Amino acid sequence: MATWQFVAIFCALYVGTCITNKYVLSVLRFTFPTIFQGWQTAFGLVVVLICSGCNFLQINSRSKREILKWCHGVFFFIISIFSGSKALSILPIPAFIALQNTVDVLVYVFQTTQTKRLGNAAVVISAIMVLVAAYSLANSGEQNLSSGYSWMMTHIVSTVLLILSQKWLKPASFSDVDCLLYQYLISVVIFTPGSFLLGDLTDAFYFTNWYSMKFYVGCILSGLLGVLLNLTVIHMKGTDADVMPVALALSKSILIVLSQHLFETSLTSDFRFCLLVNMTSYYVFLWLHPLVEGAGGGEETVQKLSKEVV
Repeated sequence: MATWQFVAIFCALYVGTCITNKYVLSVLRFTFPTIFQGWQTAFGLVVVLICSGCNFLQINSRSKREILKWCHGVFFFIISIFSGSKALSILPIPAFIALQNTVDVLVYVFQTTQTKRLGNAAVVISAIMVLVAAYSLANSGEQNLSSGYSWMMTHIVSTVLLILSQKWLKPASFSDVDCLLYQYLISVVIFTPGSFLLGDLTDAFYFTNWYSMKFYVGCILSGLLGVLLNLTVIHMKGTDADVMPVALALSKSILIVLSQHLFETSLTSDFRFCLLVNMTSYYVFLWLHPLVEGAGGGEETVQKLSKEVV
């Protein structure tokens, strides 16, 4: 399959996953993260196991000792998806995406403190602008969204720690598929009793859309699109890492535009300005700084795509 086709698939899955999750969480108001994330991880677990059984995916390690070594990564994964679900249920998608852009920048900042190599001035300036614009955006929003920003902060920190763990603390025998499989498995084990202990299961009895077909379609799509997105990212990291910046830039741009037509979104002029600065700076950052080791910059990406299209 051509590289540009994977970019198109990634964009469709990314946009579809975010819009479906937002619809279930905000429109249908299914705000029970232990149940919702438990369902998504259980669905993902089944899909990965089926693909493994059909030899579409390879599981490299089944050692209990190796699995235990990855428990810290699973912990960050659980916190990340739980807090991300809470944040997305409250915040408008443009705010969620703009703040999520800081994840890649913070990973870059941590890496530079370890390698002591800042890169060129344009990368540093664009990284600073992403962070400043995100902070300003959060402070220009409505006061009733403050809890969403608090959850988003937790999501950002846990996601950064998860990415760094995958880079440096992942067991040597683990592939990215192994990490995803055991993250799904342990998450199901944690979320199942968690739904009882945190009261989500009891509160869910009062959910008003149990008999709505839209709810079940939304849940099935969220699970399917989510696991396909994760598997597509794993594939692209291994074979098409050069095009990840283009894929991310396109998908986030499409998502922000679509979300304002699909969901009720009230954005102030200050918010729009901060969003524009944040996204523009993020695109420059993506263009100049590869997110995956061994990936080329923006010029190499465009050259690769143009050769395939021609």
